[in-house]
Amino acid sequence: MAKLQNQIAIITGSSSGIGAAVAKSMAEEGATVVINYPVDAAQQMAEAVKNEIIAAGGKAIMIKADVSKEAEVQQMFADTIKQFGTVDILVNNAGLQKDAHFENMTLDQWNFVIGVNLTGQFLCAREAIREFLRRGVDEKKSKAAGKIFCMSSVHEVIPWAGHANYAASKGGKAQERSFPELNGMTCGLLTHAFLRSLEETPPDSQNGVSSTAIKQYLLSTWADVCGSIPAVEPEFISPTGPDIQFSATSKQVLQGFKLTKAPATAIRLDISDALRVSVVQCYYTPTAATVTWTGQAAIPLVVSGLRFFLKLQPGLYRCVVSGDMQKSVPFEATGVTDVDI
Repeated sequence: MAKLQNQIAIITGSSSGIGAAVAKSMAEEGATVVINYPVDAAQQMAEAVKNEIIAAGGKAIMIKADVSKEAEVQQMFADTIKQFGTVDILVNNAGLQKDAHFENMTLDQWNFVIGVNLTGQFLCAREAIREFLRRGVDEKKSKAAGKIFCMSSVHEVIPWAGHANYAASKGGKAQERSFPELNGMTCGLLTHAFLRSLEETPPDSQNGVSSTAIKQYLLSTWADVCGSIPAVEPEFISPTGPDIQFSATSKQVLQGFKLTKAPATAIRLDISDALRVSVVQCYYTPTAATVTWTGQAAIPLVVSGLRFFLKLQPGLYRCVVSGDMQKSVPFEATGVTDVDI
């Protein structure tokens, strides 16, 4: 029997992209999927996803709802429960961007992104939890009363210049997922474990991370993540087809640094991010014109005597220089212009 047989899954924002792919995959595993789309303009795409699922032998319906609006979210759940009796799975996938430099960002741009990305996940998760608690555990379907998957981004922990609203919405999800214990049921554990695995799984020689490697890392650290909380080792639904490859540092840029003068003695450069978290420490030795470093977020490369490079995630940083040269230099890592030190 398919792993999700007879389970009802709502996937928000599933008329395209990641949401559509999740809907198709869950339908392949036996779930009846609710394809959510926000506006009339997305209806045709939602219909295409539904038709593809039905043509493959799956079950799917469509429901229009703006997840940032409480009444529409409540109606989506009410309609689903009326038709199918319950909701077993929620995939909180709906998300968007409205980018602008911080000083130019409008309140409408801020509220629009926070409303969909953060408030929308809260509203949907709240309705799902209410239904899970109302129904309780149906062991014929699952050992869990329900399952909630919250799509997020590396930018819930990494600042992103020009995307303050988006990064703030993702950072809020990290706290929103930390659901309290509900009537003795522990929530959010697998989500936390999976995110840790995504962040910590070592990349291969091609700077990539495979889904198999993430799975192996998650299994090896499961007990550590759970701590004293009793938990059953997670069971995975392996994708049909080739292993999925993730790029470990696909968004890094090669940031140039240029010393304005040759220091008389070795100097130390401490680079921290916008949250004042240390990223890398470099030691420049003028006699050898070399850079040594510590930290995992950057890889230095000396090009000439007074110029070198570091691989950094795009964003805002500060470089504090100590030794023969004393200064503090704020900069944005873009990979376009050098940072004068």
